[in-house]
Amino acid sequence: MTALITGATKGIGLACCHAFAPHCKKLIIIARTRSDLSALKTELALEYPALDIIACEVDLSITEERQHFLRVILRKIDQLDVLINNVGRFDMGGFLEEPEGRLQAVLDLNLLAAYDCCRAFVPLMKAQKQGHIFNVCSIASFKVMGECASYIISKHALLGLSKVLRQALLDEGVRVTTVMPGATWSDSWAGAPFPEDRLMPAEAIAKTILHCWQLPANVVVEDVVIRPQEGDL
Repeated sequence: MTALITGATKGIGLACCHAFAPHCKKLIIIARTRSDLSALKTELALEYPALDIIACEVDLSITEERQHFLRVILRKIDQLDVLINNVGRFDMGGFLEEPEGRLQAVLDLNLLAAYDCCRAFVPLMKAQKQGHIFNVCSIASFKVMGECASYIISKHALLGLSKVLRQALLDEGVRVTTVMPGATWSDSWAGAPFPEDRLMPAEAIAKTILHCWQLPANVVVEDVVIRPQEGDL
């Protein structure tokens, strides 16, 4: 089994790497920081010596860099079973207060990176007559909350992309799952004024994604909403 995970070195992406690695023959990990990628590759190689790990240092927010990466990786693989579009960014700022250009910058990473990855790898999955795409969205995909206008717009759009893909791939054997977590622990929450256990662990999201993939091939969980037991922050 071959899986590709974007945003692989932090939070949900990192947890997904550890959840899927035992099931993979080949694991492709994508992130933009070389030192983080190297550390993760070393860690996974020690734990799973038979695993073929391809680590790609890519800034998926840059169109030219993203498209070059996709061309290169398509020459290296002839199979892709799982695509986890996890990479993203979060920026605070109200609709009228956020700086000029913020929306485009957020869309480049939160939407267009997933769009281009799907466009690149869906033909391969269609040829295989199987595959599973996970788009990691947010409860902000259906709920307006806080002063983070561009983030909310981007996550609504990513949910729309998932629904378009699901409809397009109904008869192709390719499953599409939208994952919409609430507050999930990561380094970005460090120093927040509430206990860590008020947020969900990233490992719980990764286990949910893994479980969705492990269901029979003729079953798809289309949308997953996961929240802390005590509700949204």
